Amino acid sequence: MANPIKGSVGEILFSFDGGTTYTAMGGVKSISFDYADDEIMTTDFDSNNFKERIAGDREASFSVDANYEEGDDVQDDLLAEMVDTNLAHVRIRPQVGTGKLQYTMQVLLDASGFVLPENDASSFTISGKSTGAITRSTQS
Repeated sequence: MANPIKGSVGEILFSFDGGTTYTAMGGVKSISFDYADDEIMTTDFDSNNFKERIAGDREASFSVDANYEEGDDVQDDLLAEMVDTNLAHVRIRPQVGTGKLQYTMQVLLDASGFVLPENDASSFTISGKSTGAITRSTQS
């Protein structure tokens, strides 16, 4: 039986130079990463009234909840990209370490925001959807 991952947020890194250099985002509290396939119905007359399906287009989405850290270059760059092209490259690492899995993709940044409570920690959120292929590899 596999051991569950406990108590580790993992790591999310962003690149704004076409995927050459990645920098980790600071203040991360949680990362959500979803991967899905569309389905295409292929039911025909020989299916005995049972639906038949095949996999269609694939996509991934992510969202991050973080403490807003003034001066965090990645958070500042993400806000600039939301105004500019809305494109970035992202690398998501469920666990950090040599040989551990990572997922890399170009994303369309589709939402970001702040929560700025009085006398409490400010938070920052960002989310996006994949555009193009998603690469699964191991960290070196």
